[in-house]
Amino acid sequence: MNLFSIFAFTLVIGRINGYTQFGDFGDEHGTFWSTFANDEELEIHKKPNVPSRSKFIGGLDVSPYRLPSSIEPVSYNITIHPFFNNFTFYGEETIDVLIHKQAIFNPNDWLLIEINAFDIMINFCAIYIDEMPHAIPMREARVDITTQIVAISFKIKNEQILKYMQKHDLKHSVKAMLYIEYIGIIQIDMKGFYISSFRYEGKMIHNAVTHFEATNARKFYPCFDEPAMKATFTFTLIAPKHATVIGNALAHEKESKENNCYFAKHDGESWECKKVEFETSPKMSTYLTAVAIGDYQFVEGEENDVKQRIYFPVQNPKRASFALHMSLKVLTYFAHLLDMKYPLKKMYSLAVNDFKAGAMENLGMVTYRDIRLMCDEDKSTLSIKQHVALVIAHEFSHQWFGNLVTMSWWSDIWLNEGFAAFMEFVGGDHVHPEYALWDTFFFETHRAMLRDGSAETHQIVLKVEDPTDVRALFDGITYHKGAGVLHMLHAYLGKQTFFHKIQNYLKKYKFSNANTQQLFQELGGKKLIEMMNSWVRQPGTPLIKVESSVVSAHKMRFSLTQERMRPNFGASQFAPARFGSEQTWQIPLKIKNAQNKFEDMDLFKTKSVEFEVTRVYSEDEHHVEYYMLNPSMMSFAFTYYDTLSLNLLIKSFNKLDKIDQFLVIADRFALMNFGFIAADEFVNFLHQIAMVVAIEHNDAVNSLMWRIVIDSLLYIDDIFCELHHARNEQLQSLRLKFRHFARDLLRPVWDKIGGFGRDNNAHEKISDTVMLRPFLVSALVRFDDTDVIDKGFEILEKCLELHDGQFRLDSDGYIDCAEILDRNILEQLLEAGLAKFDAKGDDELVFEEMIAIYSNANNEVQSMILGALGAVYKNARLLQEGVQFVLSHSVRLNVKGHGMASLRRCYGRQLVWKDLLKRSRGAPRQVGMAATFATQGVYNLVYSYFFGSHHGLILKLPESKERIIKTVLEKIALNVKFLRDNKFKMLQWSHRYMKNVHPDHAGYGGVGVHDRRHDRFAAEMDEEGNENEDYDYDYDADDDDEEVGQQQASSHAHGDHHLLKQRAFKKQLNGVTAHSVTLSPRQSLLLMITLFFVIISSCLIALWLYSVHKNTLII
Repeated sequence: MNLFSIFAFTLVIGRINGYTQFGDFGDEHGTFWSTFANDEELEIHKKPNVPSRSKFIGGLDVSPYRLPSSIEPVSYNITIHPFFNNFTFYGEETIDVLIHKQAIFNPNDWLLIEINAFDIMINFCAIYIDEMPHAIPMREARVDITTQIVAISFKIKNEQILKYMQKHDLKHSVKAMLYIEYIGIIQIDMKGFYISSFRYEGKMIHNAVTHFEATNARKFYPCFDEPAMKATFTFTLIAPKHATVIGNALAHEKESKENNCYFAKHDGESWECKKVEFETSPKMSTYLTAVAIGDYQFVEGEENDVKQRIYFPVQNPKRASFALHMSLKVLTYFAHLLDMKYPLKKMYSLAVNDFKAGAMENLGMVTYRDIRLMCDEDKSTLSIKQHVALVIAHEFSHQWFGNLVTMSWWSDIWLNEGFAAFMEFVGGDHVHPEYALWDTFFFETHRAMLRDGSAETHQIVLKVEDPTDVRALFDGITYHKGAGVLHMLHAYLGKQTFFHKIQNYLKKYKFSNANTQQLFQELGGKKLIEMMNSWVRQPGTPLIKVESSVVSAHKMRFSLTQERMRPNFGASQFAPARFGSEQTWQIPLKIKNAQNKFEDMDLFKTKSVEFEVTRVYSEDEHHVEYYMLNPSMMSFAFTYYDTLSLNLLIKSFNKLDKIDQFLVIADRFALMNFGFIAADEFVNFLHQIAMVVAIEHNDAVNSLMWRIVIDSLLYIDDIFCELHHARNEQLQSLRLKFRHFARDLLRPVWDKIGGFGRDNNAHEKISDTVMLRPFLVSALVRFDDTDVIDKGFEILEKCLELHDGQFRLDSDGYIDCAEILDRNILEQLLEAGLAKFDAKGDDELVFEEMIAIYSNANNEVQSMILGALGAVYKNARLLQEGVQFVLSHSVRLNVKGHGMASLRRCYGRQLVWKDLLKRSRGAPRQVGMAATFATQGVYNLVYSYFFGSHHGLILKLPESKERIIKTVLEKIALNVKFLRDNKFKMLQWSHRYMKNVHPDHAGYGGVGVHDRRHDRFAAEMDEEGNENEDYDYDYDADDDDEEVGQQQASSHAHGDHHLLKQRAFKKQLNGVTAHSVTLSPRQSLLLMITLFFVIISSCLIALWLYSVHKNTLII
């Protein structure tokens, strides 16, 4: 069939992203749909009202975004022919469906079938009903761009179908087959069926791969694109003869006579074709289907009767060996643990260069971002290998949690992601116990708890109407809070009981769908359901406040109160409306004493509870006493100890196990973060802990505990960077004094682990030392430890001298310095080199050599280079060059966020933020970058852009994105309050600290030696007129930084449908006064002076005009 044949009608659905649209299709009112805006962008106009479609489906009122369940897909048979010469594809499909009686409720209506389709052009559509002799052509189609639903009516009345069913004794439904021919675009935005490119020996190779979660399968083939509408799939691809073609199921290749399959491999070009027929898949959801066509190699193995392959773009196959071993072992382990075999005979994993997510769990063909799958057992860092192990375990657990049993609707996405985020540690730790992966679990869970403390958080089970909004649920709450709640349930039920009940759940809903309530019913009775609903159906994390007192020599009394952890703005004009004050959780609670025995309190359900416990002392010579609530993070909750109970824990700190030491510090950090305790109280607490631990006399190094210490120190330092341009020199010196304290705290740990170690540290086994060293190097570099910076640069200098002053890459794309360089700290060594900001230009040398090797380095080294870039923040020129580099075509789109997140370090973020504002004409589009600001001016900018007026128009934000922006605003408000409340307290504390610990530096202040060494940056910022402290900018971003506000205010007036009724500003949002009432004193004075001169000038002009008119001169 000719690809561009003209049929009786042509139907364009959606927009052709980045290409010219083939045509338009009018709706029933004669309105033509134009090219649809990129779905990552904000709407400037109001969405059209989407009425109930009940008149089309027999009076059943359903959500406008949902397909009616009265048409049920059974199987798909899809043929795809991609054209790499013009990046289009031709598709032909048949869909076997069951038409239930509810779909033909009204006898007088034409048969109507609704289906999802987007970004494709349908050329022809017909339907075959059961054994009726002829195809029934389409009558008309209505396209709803908002819901991405095509309503197709056919030239047959429902009455005729009902008569047919009655004649053939079909009581409930009738079989039918949809036939559709269509054309689509191979996309460039990493969604749907898209191009992924890589460069090999100077040649650009274009592969094609799919990514359908959550609602992008409809861009590849028209379908019933909802997770509960499972069916079987049989794919056939007409593909380039010499390309590798893989999919969900096993494939069989046949010759093809066609000769229009252009494809360029690394070793030549060809136009020849082949026909690839895939076996029929098990029942699964549309978003799990997948295909890939490209220039790939593979390694393979087999275990437990499952053949596994690791596919990858051309490179050294050795880099896939680690992933293959992990894949073989963890898939077998999960099949045994869950007492259910993996449902296919093969499992393929594919490394993709251009990939937006970390990985995607397609049934039988998991796709990964390259750096999350490919690593070298000998050359890769421990951190990379830990991540690869966890991601593989995460995706393989999805083959049961998500693929075999799928959530009924996106509201229950946590049944997929929460389980996988928990099971990745179960599986990863089983295969690699030496990696101490559970440490990462506790660290990530604590971060999720901090995120859940926001006023703008969401509950785990969140109502989702528009499935295109589901991407906003792929966050730390769904993943890590979901995993934390499952870990709590695992601890509450016990491992054996937990997994036994999970096995029953999987067997009951195999190849089907389930929701949260059905899971809880399988896990336990009414008590457990009520308990778990308190965790998944309300937002927030509980804070357990502890009040303790000594009753007698043998008894202690505890009074516990639970409340929702939330920002504490205090009783001031900044205080937001109180929320969640009546919330309670059913908290599984245990208390651990000095003899490592547990007092089981069962469930803490009420607002408060009082009880007494028998006093217990340790049985060693120290005879210590302590009472640890929520040991080992058995519950997803914060603990706020009173002075008595906290002092007992501090005195007994060395008796606590690794996790409990982490928790004591993590809870105090959270209390400071949300404003419950002051910063000086927290750093004094850290000082006490350090003295008790006495690391120089302690054999053990708790890497998990020191990681949270480092994290908390960096948090404070990041906010204190705002003081770099403070007008008060003492406040300028505060950041330097705080860094002095941080170095004092961490240097003994650094010395304990042997500093940089010896040579490449190949002699060291995986231990707390190996895991902690990268975090320590990075922290000490940030805290201006000159010894660490100089030694780090010295190591890099030796590496450069080996190759005539250049970094040289080996054949696998790693920096070739294996004998003298510890690869585990390569990124941190690069940071040290970039931080050596001196007159000799050492930082410029390292920067230039890093950039020079970037394009030829492998993805792992590229990630390290991007992560280290932020260390140039003291050198304004290099910082500007860093921004230019990250935003250039040299850096892939899917990793630009990582580079920009690094570049926002300390006061360098001001320059970066201003640069980005200039590029976007003043629009703060990447709102996540603002989250570490501590200035009112930045709050005002973000607030006014997203909630203010633009020439009489305002932005219409989807609910999910509005929540993200409000979260950022709340974080800025907290930072503003933290800086305002703590800067003078910390100044006094640092004075006392320096006087007591470093009496020689008691007067240490002003512009210190550490921070103003040849400080060209400060001078350049002053030249730009940055004298206003209230308008200092900050910058924050993640790999997954939400980019919102892509459309500019100038594009708001594209028609009447773009106009919105202007909203009045709220007076407050998240505790900070709105933009309209937040002028600084200096701004207010300038405004009053300007108004005064304007008034005087106006009066003089009026008098002059009067005098001219009267022919008189007034002096």
